[in-house]
Amino acid sequence: RLLGGPDVVAFRAFLFNAYIALQTALAVVLVYVLGKDLYSSARTGLLVALIYGFGTMTFAYSGLGHETMLCLTLVASLVAIRKFGGGGRWRWVAAAGLLAGATAATKSYGVLFTPFLFVYFVLVAFKGRSIWGVVARAFVFALCMVPFALGDLVYLRAMMAQTGHVPGGSLHWTLRRVPYGLLGMYWSAGKGFFVYN
Repeated sequence: RLLGGPDVVAFRAFLFNAYIALQTALAVVLVYVLGKDLYSSARTGLLVALIYGFGTMTFAYSGLGHETMLCLTLVASLVAIRKFGGGGRWRWVAAAGLLAGATAATKSYGVLFTPFLFVYFVLVAFKGRSIWGVVARAFVFALCMVPFALGDLVYLRAMMAQTGHVPGGSLHWTLRRVPYGLLGMYWSAGKGFFVYN
């Protein structure tokens, strides 16, 4: 055997940490692309990417890679929405919807970002399009999130069959247990936005 005992454990830990580092690095690149696109400046994009790269806590905090994957899919969805808004095609609509669904399915609190992504998508879609064009694109965006909702439902059913109760990290748990907390959070964030801006 090439590796045995503690070497295997150390090698697996190395590979897993490399996986988390790769997700974080990809997110930094996408933050650069997003910053460059939003501010029309490569310097600003680089500054935003450096701030995110050095300031992110997901790398150190992520035990299973969920947090880094959540950040990666969230930023990738925003990049896809911006690419679609810049005269992009239907493939960007599908990519944005799939990535928004992946954001919601990665962690239970990822569902908090989905309404904001959808509203941002609709606002971007209104640029130079008729109402029916916006509705069609919004429908495709929402339809692309369905596979992730079905996957979460299958996970929920499997966990309920295995354990006999609703798992704490599922989307179902989040939607049933946290609605008043979400409303309070949205209210506080909106109130803070309007008070301080």
